Formats: sequence, structure tokens, C-alpha cells
Amino acid sequence: MILEAARGLVADAGFREGQMSLIADAAGIAIDTLYCYFPSKTELMVEIVKTTAQREVDVVAGIAMRDGTARERLGAAAWTFPRRALRRHRLTYALVAEPVEPDAEAARMVYCRALSRVFKTIIEQGIATGEFPPRTQGLQPIA
Repeated sequence: MILEAARGLVADAGFREGQMSLIADAAGIAIDTLYCYFPSKTELMVEIVKTTAQREVDVVAGIAMRDGTARERLGAAAWTFPRRALRRHRLTYALVAEPVEPDAEAARMVYCRALSRVFKTIIEQGIATGEFPPRTQGLQPIA
């Protein structure tokens, strides 16, 4: 309930405008109750990043695990991620690029790396099956 209300406010106005009092009101709880669950706005932001970004990683990872060629899976994953992001462009901006506290930025990076690993895995599978050419010198590996 709290995370849904907070995510809704962030989707409308971003992290900066998502004040704790507005989140408490949207969740239908007292501000003191909100602070019992999330002692700071930063902790709440981190949890929003974790839950929302994990959902996106799970969607793309699900595509990566489907049957089909690596080329098909890579194409589907590469289209799905931005299509979903554009449907909720304000929330996507908040999750990816809006200036946030260092703890929230660190949480973002965890999921950026997880998403990168999904794409890396598909590409490596495609290289192993001969669908994609092997890496040549000078290309940097995906972290």
C-alpha cells in the first residue's frame, strides 16, 4: 500500500516532489506510521527503485529465457524495455536519471548492472551458437 502510493506519486511528479506527507496521505496512513516503515525519504526512494527496477529486470530476464534464437530473444528484449519505459516516462526518468541521494543512485546501479547482465547473457549465447560474430579486440566487455 505504501509503496504503491509512493510509486504513483513518483510516476506523476518524480522523487523530488514525492514528499513524505503526500505519500502518507495517498497511502491513507498517518505520517508517523510512514516513518515507522521508512525512517527517511531516501530509504523509501531506495525501496521504490528496488521493487520497480527488479520488476523490469524480471520482465527482460523472462524474455531472455524463452525458447527461440538469441537473435529473436535479443530483439524482443531490446524492444520490450524501451516500450515499457515510454509508457511510464516520468517514472522511468525518476528511476534512471533524476538526481537522487547517493543511496538511491547506488540502488539504481545494482539494477543497471543486472539488466546489462541479461543482455550480455543473450549475446554470449548468440556468440556460442554462431548467431553473432565473436567479439573482436577493442570492444569493451559489458560489466
